[in-house]
Amino acid sequence: MDIGFWVGGYTGNDGNAQGISLLDVVNMPGECHLAGAAASPSWVAVNPRVPVLYAALEREGRLGVFSITEEGGLEPLGAGREAGELVCHVAVSPDGRHAVASCYGDGRVIYYSLADDGAPGEPVIAAAARNPHAAARNPHAAARNPHAAARNPHAAVAGRPSRAHQALFLTDGRLLTTDLGLDLVRVWKISDGGLELSQELVVDPGSGPRHMAAHPTGVVFVVTEHSNEILTLAPDARGIWRKIASVPVAAGHEPGQDSPAEICLNEAGTMLYAAVRGANTISTHAVVGDSVGLELLSVTPSGGDWPRHHLVSGGRLYVANQLSDGLSVFELDPDSGVPREPASVVPVPSPTCLAPVSVDAIA
Repeated sequence: MDIGFWVGGYTGNDGNAQGISLLDVVNMPGECHLAGAAASPSWVAVNPRVPVLYAALEREGRLGVFSITEEGGLEPLGAGREAGELVCHVAVSPDGRHAVASCYGDGRVIYYSLADDGAPGEPVIAAAARNPHAAARNPHAAARNPHAAARNPHAAVAGRPSRAHQALFLTDGRLLTTDLGLDLVRVWKISDGGLELSQELVVDPGSGPRHMAAHPTGVVFVVTEHSNEILTLAPDARGIWRKIASVPVAAGHEPGQDSPAEICLNEAGTMLYAAVRGANTISTHAVVGDSVGLELLSVTPSGGDWPRHHLVSGGRLYVANQLSDGLSVFELDPDSGVPREPASVVPVPSPTCLAPVSVDAIA
């Protein structure tokens, strides 16, 4: 049973947080207090096997590791581990034996084995991504024809760097990672203490796949930061992943101004929620049909500025609005699944992400 959430937040020049907070939701809408100091923990994840929390310390380029105390505090468990430039995400496997960090700055995907006590091993850097759009293009073409870039969607992204952004463990033991810069979703197997690349799925050039959510049927939804879409990916009979559908996050969003950040499903997998920064909205989609299609039901104001992360728990939608220093809490209509307005707002400094706290994790 969830009793609250760990909340990561930007510190220093990037924000007003002091580290990782604990949001207690026993008495709604909740109360937040500092659990442990950390430098810009932009993402946090809990080991499901032992009371250990991991944090992507973005500005330090390190993986922070914290022991969860019985009182719900956080104590550093050693000095953590090296990661990469602007590490922005960390994922932990369902068995609590593996962790993967994604680095926005240098595109690194980094694997860590997790010991019995949750301590991470030495970082193992996975194979680097290569630009699939540049490889098949003549780099001199644009210089000869100034209009080539306008006609060729690949030319616009040929110079973009690798931007790893999220890792998602699948139920079959494989791993998906997104590369927002190179428009890739990469498929990995955990092998011999590291990651073995088994497929690179190239999505539309300039789309910017950012974050994913796995549906119980086995399909994976991906929200794109640049093209404002939700992609549906699925493996075929041979296990090869393909894009099978795409829909807009919502009508009226402007690429370059409005920037999707996060996507999540409700516990039953019947509803999908996508957040868009700039427009500051949450779009609600019903998951319908045998092919797991999406039907847009509503677009709701996020209750603050710059909704960076959100999740559903206990019939409520929690939205971390980074730039307005608040966490919006929406009651979800039990019939439609649509957020009810207005939201309750809990003051939280520069929130960037939320991770559920379980009773077992702090008991």
